[in-house]
Amino acid sequence: SLKSRGSGIGFAGLGAKIAFNSAQRVITETRSSDYERGSNWYLKGERLIWEEIPVRKLSETGTYVEIHFNKSKNPLYRDTKGIISIVERHYTPLFIRQLHTFYSKVGIYSSNLHFYVDGLEIPITTLSSKSRLTCKSLAKCSYNPFK
Repeated sequence: SLKSRGSGIGFAGLGAKIAFNSAQRVITETRSSDYERGSNWYLKGERLIWEEIPVRKLSETGTYVEIHFNKSKNPLYRDTKGIISIVERHYTPLFIRQLHTFYSKVGIYSSNLHFYVDGLEIPITTLSSKSRLTCKSLAKCSYNPFK
């Protein structure tokens, strides 16, 4: 990427804007050893408002994203179980302990990575020989420990 920190829109900003297809508010926080920034994005009528806010959730290096879905705009986001299912489907490797540990050891993700939906933490599961992990292609993997 030719983008430098502080110029243009980054990964979190792009994600926040995309989230507004179904969200009414997005809060982001980023903290590194030499950088700290928080933002609050929300809709005021048809206008998207962005404001800088202090970092409150992160006490160490990392990124925090909180999305408040507009449940009347998209029925997929009305149900907590449905949202959890979507997150698990799109981030499958992060919920399998063996892969979560691997990503942490090679420095891709922190071992302190957590996902919450409506205050409920999505658990990381140990993949056993009885669990079903299916991949039709690298882009279409699914894991369901309950099947």
